[in-house]
Amino acid sequence: MDDGSRIRLWPASVGLLAVVVPCACLGSLDYLGDTSAGAGASSTSGPGGSGGGGGSPCDDVVEDADNCGQCGHSCLGGPCIDSRCQPVVVAADQDGPFGIGVDDTHVYWANEGAREIRRAPKTGGDDEVLATSTAGGTEFVPLFLVVVGGQVVWSNNEAGQLDGRALMTCPTAGGPAAGFAASAPDGNSGLAADGDRFWFANFGQNDLRVADFGQDATPFISGEHGPAQVAVDETHVYWTNELEDSGGVRRAPREGGPAETLDPDVPSANGIALDADAVYVTSGTRVRRIPKQRGRGVDLDSSLFGPAGIVAIGGRVYWVNSGDGDGSTGTVKTVDAGGLEEPVELAAGQSVPVLIAADDKQIFWTNRGSEPGTGSVMRVAR
Repeated sequence: MDDGSRIRLWPASVGLLAVVVPCACLGSLDYLGDTSAGAGASSTSGPGGSGGGGGSPCDDVVEDADNCGQCGHSCLGGPCIDSRCQPVVVAADQDGPFGIGVDDTHVYWANEGAREIRRAPKTGGDDEVLATSTAGGTEFVPLFLVVVGGQVVWSNNEAGQLDGRALMTCPTAGGPAAGFAASAPDGNSGLAADGDRFWFANFGQNDLRVADFGQDATPFISGEHGPAQVAVDETHVYWTNELEDSGGVRRAPREGGPAETLDPDVPSANGIALDADAVYVTSGTRVRRIPKQRGRGVDLDSSLFGPAGIVAIGGRVYWVNSGDGDGSTGTVKTVDAGGLEEPVELAAGQSVPVLIAADDKQIFWTNRGSEPGTGSVMRVAR
């Protein structure tokens, strides 16, 4: 590993303990995913940019939640303090929340501990169970998650042990879970989708696989070294290797071909996100931008404690820092994609945040929590 400051949060069935020890392997899968944790309007100019407002007179941009930081920038139900929208809780008392994704109306997440998939309205409302693992029936241990084409699809971490499938799915409105992408050893982890095609990593087998929706999986890349996160664009599949000595950030043509290492200065990485020009990763104590056209990257932030999930959208990069695992030291930060500004902290006091997703108005993340049943799902304005 890079150093002793990373926090690993993988479930034990991957061969790694789901407790806080030095390391982490997390990130966003969306390449397009008490109040301590808010939603807001779209802004391509940063957290205080303009967006859809709530209609109140713009007399106070310091504490007015309809004009927070700038006229027309609404916190969508969250408070405004010192010109910045504050985080709010989407769902509390969750058991091991991990993978997260969004569609037009809802945020979806995987509770690895409770073995269930849940959703809640993006701007407030009760959460509900969409699918639950059933002993002796359809069993799964959900980890990473994407939302595409009216379906929630997640990786089944203990597929081999449960005699199941590597990938599971259910309709976004809820319904029976079904599996595909057999045969499936344990350790299925990072997941990315484009239409009806899904690429996923298997940490234990050191490989990546690809499957069309409802079909069996076929090999994509083998001989990696702890593949963790996956992302895809029009031409390539990208992934991070959490273990050192085989390239921390790698890619291969999506229709097949040899893999290549993108940045020799990143021996291991975990979270990954893409925009049109660059790959963004969390690695050790830093967030790094790597040009897709090859060449060494640049650090957007450093000296971090457990940087994990990451997403790039609207010319900005957002990520979570898991902290030291005591339940109150996690943070959420953002910076412009070019690294021309100083990073901004959007939320503090988070309980082991792990993965993050975004839409055009807000960001969402899962807080793993320090004990079973203490996790949460959060949101805050962009």
